[in-house]
Amino acid sequence: MRLRVATYNVRDLRDDRDAVTAVLRSLRCDVLCLQEVPRRWFERSSVSRLAREAALRWVCGGRPSGGTAVFVSRRVDVLDHVAFRLPVPGPFTRTRGAAAVTVALDGASLTAVSVHLPLDSELRETHARIVRARVAAQPTPAADAGCLVLAGDLNEPPGGPAWAVLGAGLRDVGAGPGAAPTFPALRPRRRIDALFVGDGPRVTDVRVPGSAGAATAADEPSLEDLRSASDHLPVVIDLVLPVPGRG
Repeated sequence: MRLRVATYNVRDLRDDRDAVTAVLRSLRCDVLCLQEVPRRWFERSSVSRLAREAALRWVCGGRPSGGTAVFVSRRVDVLDHVAFRLPVPGPFTRTRGAAAVTVALDGASLTAVSVHLPLDSELRETHARIVRARVAAQPTPAADAGCLVLAGDLNEPPGGPAWAVLGAGLRDVGAGPGAAPTFPALRPRRRIDALFVGDGPRVTDVRVPGSAGAATAADEPSLEDLRSASDHLPVVIDLVLPVPGRG
């Protein structure tokens, strides 16, 4: 079964909201892992509206997960979801957390986790370890079968300790000679947004819309929208999921 998954930091919708909506719609995702969605108690309607305008369903996250969230398309069934906070020092430190969803399509399933790690390097590693521990402590049949995606804004480049912890035993699908930077959107120089995939799915495509050399097909987000929507670029992957019992 073919699924499209993406990760995207939308910067609290502080930039051009119409551009954010245009980018999300053009990505045509089945599972969308978001970071920096509005997270105040009075902003819930803003997240609901964003999902609705993007033709997606808001499954979990927002305030309960410190600003991470997962949206899904209408073509998948939601089997399970969870959102949780990560510890931060003091009442004025930006909230952090993770949101996880397990979806199914025609017998195939996938667990996707959206995470936003902090700026402090030691806390980043601590949060990465907590997320991996929570995933291990709340296993799903999909994750046990290797159909797991960990996605998010890691706030550090590959090779960092949190990057290594979060991606342990998984594939960094954005790596390799053609690895594209994701930040800042106007002139991308650093790859700090990641998608790690278990050994269950087959990855058929990986791309960073708006990066140098990225496809500019008619159905891709426009450069104008990408640069107006956020200070990050999205990362998009196409997967083929194994269906249990089918050879």
